[in-house]
Order: sequence, then structure tokens, then C-alpha cells
Amino acid sequence: MKKIWGLLMAAMLLLGSCASGEQAADYYTAGLKVTKLLGEIAGSEDYLSLISGQNMEAVRERVDTKDYDAPTAVYAVRMKDREGFLKQNLTGDMLESWEKLSEELQDQIAKKISVQTICSVMNGRQSAECIAFSSVTAATIQDSGIEPEGEESRQYLYVFEQGTPILVSFGYHAAGGMFLFLTREETGSLAALREALPDLEITSVEIP
Repeated sequence: MKKIWGLLMAAMLLLGSCASGEQAADYYTAGLKVTKLLGEIAGSEDYLSLISGQNMEAVRERVDTKDYDAPTAVYAVRMKDREGFLKQNLTGDMLESWEKLSEELQDQIAKKISVQTICSVMNGRQSAECIAFSSVTAATIQDSGIEPEGEESRQYLYVFEQGTPILVSFGYHAAGGMFLFLTREETGSLAALREALPDLEITSVEIP
């Protein structure tokens, strides 16, 4: 459990720069740039060999479907109850440490919990290999054209016919993505997705 939480913190640091607010913009198209990039990464043995010292070939072959340019569904996702999520997932020594913290420090930790955190937990439930693959293949593009306003972040989840779902997080002129290892049953409908990710608020996005 501690190993998984360490990987979660690394993922949050990598994707944290993509947190941002909302405005009317072509998020869908900007997100497609990210899904195509992650698809290219999944298809490159050379890329993965350069950034990872682990053997990820089994997961890479599973993800490398050449199917990341035409999603079958797109969903807007956002956090619900950060503190509730923490209390449900901290156990043993970690829960004891949490309870010893002041309200101010608890609030600081809660603020670090994001949609990416939830998705990393889901990947960890699949396997250590899945969460490691998602962490090392997470990527950001700097020319998305998005100019968000406000403080609340926006994330889209792209679902594909064959490919592994991808979470895209939008920032100022940037967008970052990570693979989310959900089953076909879990992404088969909006209702199924809400059941699989009960800690997130999920709504459908119209595909152009």
C-alpha cells in the first residue's frame, strides 16, 4: 500500500502543472492531441526503454492498439469528496498518522487529492505493472491552445473501442494525459463508469 501511495504522489507531481480552470474552448480537439501522443508512446519500445528500467512489454502490448484518434465516448470528470476518499483508503499506520494531524495539515493533504489520484488508485488495483506503466507514459503537450480561467480544473476521460481509456487534464496552453486501466464493462455506459468511479462526478461530453 505504501509503495502504491508513493507512485500516486509521483503521478500527482507530474500532472499537477495541468490543473486549471474552465472556459469555452475546444477541449475535445486539444485532448485528442494528447491521446494520439500517448498512443504513439505505447507503440514505441525504444521510448519506453529510454525512460523506464522495468520490463513493461506485456502491458505495452495490451495498450498498443493503434486506436487513439477516434474515441467512442468522452466524459468530463471532477472530484467529489476529497476527505471522504482519504478516510476510505487510508488504513493501519497511515490512518493513525492522518488522525494525528491538525485540521490544517489534513486540509493540505486533502488538497493534493485529485482526479489523477483516483485514477492512479484504480490502476494500482489492476496491478503494480499497470500503475508503473501509466506513470512512465504520462505525457504533456505545450501547444494545446487552451486558455482556461478560474481555479477549478477540468479533466476529460476518452474511451476507445479497443484502446485503453485516457484521462486528459487541461492547463494554460498545455494538456497532460495518463492511461486509465478500466475494463470494457466499466466503460460500457455512463452508469457503469459512475459505478466504477464513485468518487468522481462524471458527465457526458458531446463528440463533434
